[in-house]
Amino acid sequence: MTYDEEPKAREQIDIWQSIKDGHIPKPPVDGWLFYYDETNNFRRFRFDPEKPSGYNVERALTYDFILGGIAFDPGTEPNAEELMDRLGIQRKNELKAGSILKNGDFLKDIGLKRVHTFLEWMLDSGVIVHFSALNNLYWSIIDLVDEALITEAGRVMMPFHKIMKDQLFYFVMGHLDEMTYIL
Repeated sequence: MTYDEEPKAREQIDIWQSIKDGHIPKPPVDGWLFYYDETNNFRRFRFDPEKPSGYNVERALTYDFILGGIAFDPGTEPNAEELMDRLGIQRKNELKAGSILKNGDFLKDIGLKRVHTFLEWMLDSGVIVHFSALNNLYWSIIDLVDEALITEAGRVMMPFHKIMKDQLFYFVMGHLDEMTYIL
């Protein structure tokens, strides 16, 4: 395309709307069996001038809230007892990373027999892994943008909401001490 040519319009595709309209098949979600665990859930993240960091939980900015686990196709039942036997773990115990990892660091422990056994069981079971990590400050900051955009005047800026959220977050991170005080 040369400078004086008219650019072609790009087609916007809304995946969820396309699923609702039947253009894209709905992902199979009914009947799935999920096992999940969360870590670093601070319940409520807030600014607290009484704390040295300025936040209600000192680790709130250095640890993400993580939700992860495994899922199985409808009708598929995992054989957890077999896994526990293979790992040599008593069945009354809950299976946690500490049950498998020696150092608590997956990359350091990747060569362990227990890790190999667990990964082999996952492959044999047809398990699907789900994982989500949320940055506490990011989710608090983007709420500010969302609140600003719910007004009639704010709706004009809606096409730019993702850029605005990212830019505000990067600005806050670059001026964290000053912004913590203001917020």
